[in-house]
Amino acid sequence: MPPHLSRYHLHRATQRTLAQVLSLAAHTVLVMMGYNHATMTMIAGVLTIPLVQPASGIDAAVWVIECGGFGLLADLDHPKASVARMWGPVTEALAHIVTAVSRGHRWGTHDLLLAPPLAYMLFTYAARSYPTRLFALALAIGLALRAVTMLGGTYMGAGVNAGVSWVGAWWMLEHVASADTHLPFAAALGIISHILGDSITKRKVPVPIVWIWTKERFGLPLLTTNSRMERNVIAPALTSILLVSTWYILDPQTRRDVIEVFPILRHDWISTI
Repeated sequence: MPPHLSRYHLHRATQRTLAQVLSLAAHTVLVMMGYNHATMTMIAGVLTIPLVQPASGIDAAVWVIECGGFGLLADLDHPKASVARMWGPVTEALAHIVTAVSRGHRWGTHDLLLAPPLAYMLFTYAARSYPTRLFALALAIGLALRAVTMLGGTYMGAGVNAGVSWVGAWWMLEHVASADTHLPFAAALGIISHILGDSITKRKVPVPIVWIWTKERFGLPLLTTNSRMERNVIAPALTSILLVSTWYILDPQTRRDVIEVFPILRHDWISTI
């Protein structure tokens, strides 16, 4: 092979390698924040179960899943984000639309005064017909699945995610009476939780409404995305809070049923929680 061709191929190979490294780095950044966003909103979902008053344990689980998924909803304002690749071209196209409407990443969808009520109204409208209800619920499930794969550092293809999401949404609409009842509330709660989470990162969040003219941001820059603090302290702490709050909210009979399945939970210190 001629020397110039060898250099050319080496150059192209180097470019591809660098692109893969940058892609992995970007994915890693989104992994941690994405999982933490979902966990925070699931905690909020668990704590608001008494307000939602689900009819059964399955209804409560669906509510928490919806909250967890919608905790990532605000990041659909970036076509290159991990959540935007969830269903391949479908969610990428959706992300392009959201980006155009919200004026870029971490702007409109991160407005604490505008985004939550708009999400509530949008999903209230979506609940009016079966196809849009199905899409909204599938979106929540797909985002929740994305968060789970983020946690495990695993990969779920767009086709698999879409298949599980849509089948799961259909099953929930057929068998869970309140599956679509609380979608607007879950979407608004997910947006609020997401914005509060981003407000303590160094990029902050837009000043509500004012950002439209000034592009100003506000927040408490306490956390660097994907830092050791987030990986080793924040993520485990949020997971622990989620588990403890879930256990606390369970009724005594359900706790006993869970203990029968997991005997390790018979320890006295767990029983006192």
